[in-house]
Amino acid sequence: MRDPHVVSLSFRLNTSDTFEIRDPKPLRGSELHFDYVLENNTLNVKLRGHYPSKEDAIDLVQPFLDAWELSEALDQRRKSFWFELEDCKIIDRDPPPPGTPQTIQAAVIASGVKIHAIAITSFSVGEYPSPPERMKAVSPVVTSIWTRYLRFKAGGEPLQQLAYYWLSVLREQHDGIAGASRALCIERSVLERVGRDSNNEGDEMEARKRTPKGIRKPLAQVQRDWLESTLLVLIRRKAEFDSNPDQHFDKITMASFNYPEDATT
Repeated sequence: MRDPHVVSLSFRLNTSDTFEIRDPKPLRGSELHFDYVLENNTLNVKLRGHYPSKEDAIDLVQPFLDAWELSEALDQRRKSFWFELEDCKIIDRDPPPPGTPQTIQAAVIASGVKIHAIAITSFSVGEYPSPPERMKAVSPVVTSIWTRYLRFKAGGEPLQQLAYYWLSVLREQHDGIAGASRALCIERSVLERVGRDSNNEGDEMEARKRTPKGIRKPLAQVQRDWLESTLLVLIRRKAEFDSNPDQHFDKITMASFNYPEDATT
């Protein structure tokens, strides 16, 4: 081809064994550089600008797909669906004269995405999950913490270790607790509570460190539930911030979570 131009990309929507979408209606939408339709488990993306190669086109669309997958995964606390490239439609905007031998560029089907197997209860929905409005890409640091969260769900990492690590990342990237609170629009008491529950509580199997009085009792289940829920909210907020730091954020407060103050530990 002398002037290749990618017209559209098609992706297959794959779902995990525990997630079912029953007879969904088509889902249509538009982003800054493309329009899309998700129908019959196929996502067709029509590009608006000029992209000369499949790689260029995928580089444009992939962050949107990554954010879509992660947003639903955060809601479900597991990876429930993912997109896999099926086809790439390319035309030549400057074709050779008739009768000239031509080399046709064929679309290459991408390899599948690895899915972490976690034993959970099956569930189903009646419509396609919508892509997130505030999250348009997934930064490397968010990808890293999500991978570690999946490892926690599979029993490979203690919850408190994971939560404390994520809090440390937020402090490092935003100049301490106060900086993270301001940048991410999170009440400081939320971050401090995550720090206390992840750093100072727990038994011999989960505690990060030994206190002067010895190892404390395990977190109560209600506290564990709060810590995990809050961790997921913090991951989402960081992903949204990294996508666009200038957008407006509603403040996350302790009242958003109803922390179990009466829990015994």
